[in-house]
Amino acid sequence: MILEKGLLGAWVCLFFCLPGAHADLTRYRRIRPLPEKVLKPCAFPFVYEDVSYDRCIMVHSDYAWCSVESNFNGQWRYCISTDPPACKFPFVFGRKLYHDCTKDGYVLGRTWCALTHNYNLNGLWKPCSPNGEGGIGGGRLLIR
Repeated sequence: MILEKGLLGAWVCLFFCLPGAHADLTRYRRIRPLPEKVLKPCAFPFVYEDVSYDRCIMVHSDYAWCSVESNFNGQWRYCISTDPPACKFPFVFGRKLYHDCTKDGYVLGRTWCALTHNYNLNGLWKPCSPNGEGGIGGGRLLIR
C-alpha cells in the first residue's frame, strides 16, 4: 500500500512539477475553452497581469491563447488560425507546398505555419494551437 501511495505521489509530482507539463492557467482550470463554434472572439487589445497585448500570447501556457474580455478575468480561449496574425495557406517551406500546419523543421515536434505564402523569403512563422491551427506569431524556425 505504501508503494502504491509513493507511485501516486510521483505521478502527481510529475504532472504538476515539470515545467511546461501543463498551462499555468491552472488557477482557472475549471474554466475550459468552449468549442470553436460558440467561442467569443479574442478581445484585442487585452490586459493580462498588467501588460497589454494586441495578439495571441503564450504567457504561462504551452499554446497560444487570448482573453475574451479587454481585462483578463479568467475567461480565455486557445487561438485559431483566424486570430492575428493569420497563417497563410498554402505556404512554401523548402521545396514543399503545405496546406496545413506541419511539424517539418520544428525541433520541438510541434506544429507550425508560415505567416506568408513563402516561408523561404522571410522566415516568418508561428506555432500552431493544440487543434492544429495557428497560434501566436513570432520569430524564425529553428531548423531550415
